[in-house]
Amino acid sequence: MFSYYSLKSLYISGGIFGSLLTALPAAFMTAVSVTYILMAEEGLQLDGTVSYISGAAAAASLLAVYLVFLILKIRRAKQSLS
Repeated sequence: MFSYYSLKSLYISGGIFGSLLTALPAAFMTAVSVTYILMAEEGLQLDGTVSYISGAAAAASLLAVYLVFLILKIRRAKQSLS
């Protein structure tokens, strides 16, 4: 969910910083979704503390991957200008 929409907006639209507009809410919703799946009765029924930490870790790690791709794109754009 997170990576598809965020990377799509980064590479298709060509926006560099405008893509953060979609990446930040996507990271939040990733945390919410992972936490719900881990905590809910129809999910894995884990403890609340474990679920919250895992949801935040999943969102933070996917946001970090996205930012690495963003930084690489900025560097490539700067190299092509020079």
